[in-house]
Amino acid sequence: MRRVAFMFVIAIMTIGFLSAATITVTKPATSENVGKSGPYTIKWNKLGTQNDRVKIRLFDSTGSIKVLDIVNDAPNSGSYEWTGRSGIADGNYVILVRTKDNLISGQSGVFSLGNGTPVFQIKHVRRVTLQITKPDFEVMEIYLDDSKVLRVVIRNIGNVWTGKLELKCGIGSRNFRFNVNNGNPKRYAKNHVSDMRIPEVVTQSDVSCPNPKVLLTAKVDPDNKIAELNEKNNVQSLMYPHNMGPDYIIKEIIILQRKGLFLLIKNQGAGSGYRGPVKLKAIDADTNGGKLNYLISKPDFGIPPGQEMLVYIGNFDYKGYFRVKAEIISGQFNCESTDKRRNNKYEDFLHLLKSGDYDPGSIYY
Repeated sequence: MRRVAFMFVIAIMTIGFLSAATITVTKPATSENVGKSGPYTIKWNKLGTQNDRVKIRLFDSTGSIKVLDIVNDAPNSGSYEWTGRSGIADGNYVILVRTKDNLISGQSGVFSLGNGTPVFQIKHVRRVTLQITKPDFEVMEIYLDDSKVLRVVIRNIGNVWTGKLELKCGIGSRNFRFNVNNGNPKRYAKNHVSDMRIPEVVTQSDVSCPNPKVLLTAKVDPDNKIAELNEKNNVQSLMYPHNMGPDYIIKEIIILQRKGLFLLIKNQGAGSGYRGPVKLKAIDADTNGGKLNYLISKPDFGIPPGQEMLVYIGNFDYKGYFRVKAEIISGQFNCESTDKRRNNKYEDFLHLLKSGDYDPGSIYY
């Protein structure tokens, strides 16, 4: 019984020694290109107690298909001179070194033979954060605020700032430029967004007709003085619908006793209105101005949006039947209305006054 136990302990120790033994193939190395002519030395490192004889095999790159028995019996010395490779097809392979008792083996990395394409194995992956060393200014938005003042939104999507930043803007045919860093070189740091109120206001002369609209433009660094990551995001343009102009219509032609002839004019525009010169005409329609012919100029005319105003035209002391034609004929309002006929108003009057005594008073425009 004791003899059996002793033999079991010896067997366990032997297995432990064998499991600690290894073979590590060092040549060919991974991705190495091995030529077909001349001797080539296959090398391996052995560790622990193992058989003193080995056999060496050539497998395909997957290590699953045997291609060639290089040698069936060679000393387990750590090297072997390999010859006779000229008949092997070009390609990628691995080499297996195994002890004669098949207990211990080692396999090389994938290498190429002849003109085979080397297989590169990535052993280490390292994240590299690239440092952006340039600014990158972009115009994010351009618009008009409620006061019809131009606004531009810009930001720096780079992470450095150098020099002075210029901004070139346009409203219609007008162009202007100015510095926007205000002496603070760090104002536009990375991802800083700035909504700038440009000291320029849209006027009637900026509007194109017909289909009222105004072209807004903005470009940072207009002369490309600053080297940026992307030079193609510096400009923004917008064709802005024009809704700030007036739309004057004649609602009524009114004759007031002791006051004279008046026009009730309304501004049905949606914007902030317009002040400027305007011409108003009122004539006798039947005689084409033979009896009644007024053409008056108002150098500073303006009515707030949505409101009406009674405008004095002149004296009216005619008796009998009259057909009056009134018209807004100023060229300042080419964009004001899509229906020009609403600028004309025809009315029939039977005037009963006996004299032309009138007083416009101060309550009228």
